[in-house]
Amino acid sequence: MAHSLIKSISCALHPYRHSSAGHLAQHQELELDSPDELRDSKRFARITLPDTDKAIYGRAGSEHLEHDGLINAVNERLLVVGTVPQATAYVTTGEVDAGFINLTDALANAERFGGYLVLDEHYDPIRIVAAVTAQHADTPEVLDFIDYVDSPAAHTIATNHGL
Repeated sequence: MAHSLIKSISCALHPYRHSSAGHLAQHQELELDSPDELRDSKRFARITLPDTDKAIYGRAGSEHLEHDGLINAVNERLLVVGTVPQATAYVTTGEVDAGFINLTDALANAERFGGYLVLDEHYDPIRIVAAVTAQHADTPEVLDFIDYVDSPAAHTIATNHGL
């Protein structure tokens, strides 16, 4: 059982880790078949990226741009925003032409985008991790929750929602 791993320390990381992919969404009036198309400054005049210090998907987007040699081509056109929902809002309203987001926002706003690309490589893996504080290491509800989070059903739900 998962709770056998909990130690009496201030915070114990749970072994449940799930990798997630970043996504690149484009405004409704645009088509994007490859991130390399971001080089076209006429079609993609503004691109949004969540803050790389505050949002893991911003960091993934930045790493993807670096890896693919796109950062210099788009740097002057990047609009850095605080969060993924802000990046999504800028794309859906047409304030920017494309933006780096997560699957949760991509699925929730799919009809408001021109489409989105799954970017599942060229950046460090995104890990979603659960933790239990030592204060609640023996709380039955917490232990039940941790067992559930580790279940196949929870993994399926998380995957379907971009986590």
